[in-house]
Amino acid sequence: MARTSSLLVSATPSVIAPADVTIGHVQLRDLIICPREAGIVNYVHKNSIMEHDLHAPDLAPKPLADLTFIPNTLSSLNLSDSPHTLLAAGGQDTEIHLSLHSPSRTRALWQFSRRLNGSINNSVLLARAFNSSHEPRLVVSNNDWTVRLYDVPLRVRWAQDLRCCGTLTLEEPVNHSSISPDGRTLLSVGDSPRIYLHSLSGNDQLTFNRVTTLEIPSAISIHPNSLVASFSTAWSADGLKFAVACQEGVIAIWDVRSTKPLKVLHTSRERGGGDSEWMSDDPWDWTRRTSRAPGWGARSVKFGCGGVGGRTGHEVMTYTEHTNLLHVLDARTFETEENHPTRGGLLVTWGSPPPMNSYRPSSPYRPVSPSPLSSQTYRPASPPYRPATPPYHPMIPSFHPYRRTPRRTHGEEGEVERAGTVAEHEDVDIAGTCFDPTGGFLYVASTAGVAEWAVRGSEKRWWGSGQWA
Repeated sequence: MARTSSLLVSATPSVIAPADVTIGHVQLRDLIICPREAGIVNYVHKNSIMEHDLHAPDLAPKPLADLTFIPNTLSSLNLSDSPHTLLAAGGQDTEIHLSLHSPSRTRALWQFSRRLNGSINNSVLLARAFNSSHEPRLVVSNNDWTVRLYDVPLRVRWAQDLRCCGTLTLEEPVNHSSISPDGRTLLSVGDSPRIYLHSLSGNDQLTFNRVTTLEIPSAISIHPNSLVASFSTAWSADGLKFAVACQEGVIAIWDVRSTKPLKVLHTSRERGGGDSEWMSDDPWDWTRRTSRAPGWGARSVKFGCGGVGGRTGHEVMTYTEHTNLLHVLDARTFETEENHPTRGGLLVTWGSPPPMNSYRPSSPYRPVSPSPLSSQTYRPASPPYRPATPPYHPMIPSFHPYRRTPRRTHGEEGEVERAGTVAEHEDVDIAGTCFDPTGGFLYVASTAGVAEWAVRGSEKRWWGSGQWA
């Protein structure tokens, strides 16, 4: 039976492409980007950043950059005065990778990796400085309680000279940061209910001025020692709204003109009821391997830019759960919400677990566990934050590496042909989500593949505030 969607062209993906996406850390799920062109995405595969053309069925994914570490986080920035794209990736042992790419060349114009100060790089972000005369900036959210900003020189001769232009120290490990579209406000979250907003000022050396500190609305916890921690933030394209996703299944949206949330959403804790004794919302249980992370934790939140500033399409906001579910909301009213299970589209026939990787970083923070489906023994370290771990290994299906489902055209509805079947009790770990630069297409990556949806109205013109059709 056909399924319909008021926010997407179809409830089923327009493209489904098998892909081996590596989740290096069980809680960090921002591992796919679409920097320039709809259908061409980059994601993490082991020690590489891959480029995958989802619309070219016979073209295999290719490595865009080979790294010396497995990234936890991925970011990109299109340079305004050239066709070049800057990529950044961060790792569990302070590693950072930067590379500059041109669409006319198969190899990077330049690239380098180095270690920064601190501990685990939980999130990296490439952003434009509010002073347009400055180089792009790299924002690093670190487990040592800091957010550090670096100037990224684009000239080849000075490419490896990262200069720290500002350090903000908060009250707990920082998991994610984002900067408002005008470049002047920093939004940060970490291992607490706190949500930090700071204004940025200065030129060569930045000053952080506290705007306000909010708190994520409380969830109904099933464990008294549950750690309230947020791992994703996002700004709307017009800079008037921002959203935070908490691993306890809370997603909160604010209007910048108010300290009261505009909308608070909760994921359903009923999912996985048969496995409830094997699940816990206490991350310490994950490290002791007495349980696994619940599938309903909110991991990644994103705003599309469709329908904003005269762009075509519809302005939507998405968030993903730890496993299986993509949520799509009308970002103008937040009154229309749709749930799209990714399991049936992204997984194919199940096979045996992959061989365990022997990679063991030794950072003294962030205790996490590998997948409970793994046979590897895990012993948490101290002090009591999250020591780096072997890469996360969920069950991975077996499939022909480049077999794809057919691409759906605009307006078509109904079921998509699937490459194989999925057992109903199996979960798929979601590795991240992103939009293309126009906001017309939405991408979701899992450990088994990548799916594309078209945003409804992307073929039409939507008029912004104060404009008439």
